[in-house]
Amino acid sequence: DKLHAFSYNVNRHKVYLGNIPLSSAKNLKKFGLKKNRYDTIREGTLIFNEILAFIGAESVITSSVGVREGVFLEQLLREDNLKFPYTINPSITSILDRFIPLDNIEKKQKSKLKIASKLYAKLQIDIKDEQRYESELLWAVKLSSIGKTLTIYKSHQHAFYIAMQELNYSFTHEQMLLISLLLRMHGKELLNKPLFQSFEPLLPQKKTLLWLSFIYTLTVFLHEASNSANIEFTYHNKTLLITSDRPLYLAKEKIKALEKPVPFAIIIEDESKVPKNKELGI
Repeated sequence: DKLHAFSYNVNRHKVYLGNIPLSSAKNLKKFGLKKNRYDTIREGTLIFNEILAFIGAESVITSSVGVREGVFLEQLLREDNLKFPYTINPSITSILDRFIPLDNIEKKQKSKLKIASKLYAKLQIDIKDEQRYESELLWAVKLSSIGKTLTIYKSHQHAFYIAMQELNYSFTHEQMLLISLLLRMHGKELLNKPLFQSFEPLLPQKKTLLWLSFIYTLTVFLHEASNSANIEFTYHNKTLLITSDRPLYLAKEKIKALEKPVPFAIIIEDESKVPKNKELGI
């Protein structure tokens, strides 16, 4: 369980918060609190309730950042209006910095993001979500190789755990889960059903999640096999046409086995030439 960035509506929990200060020490166990909090929880909740009422708070976002971190950031960002630049997310940068060996290999990071963005836009005919989750999709695509730094075996699981623990700055619980769940996708299946059932209240609708997973997985397949190809998409009459100026033979079999959110055809038109090899005389 992750406390940082957890948010909740004050009115929805008003009765719960109001009953804690009025409870006896013996009855605190019914509130689901840790025993080591019993000595101060009633007084602390009373003060907390007074603060909420005084400022008229409608919602609360929790933070696991302490005073020391706050002082450090205040000094670090004092010339920048106490904010990181819009183009920099410290959590993403930190993850990529620690998994830089494979990040260096993926020199064409921008082309991978373009593939995902193009697909998301073209498939809006069926998705119809106004590209609401494009930021989360692109973050997941950007982090798609991080698990391989540890080992190629079950790398998608490693990526899921890394993202769940390390995505902190400027991410809500809903965003953390969506990005992590996309990273967890592997092979031909689009949905990990046990994980989806566990976190369903915080995730997009199943239909939307299937589409996002499809776009994420297809993007990874194409990028791994494209060799810096110029790839374009059209989607019409339930047919996704993928055109490439370079061979995509390594991706074709994977794409053929990939589950789809809804029934439609995928046609690949590429420059299907056998790679030249002087030693083989071709």
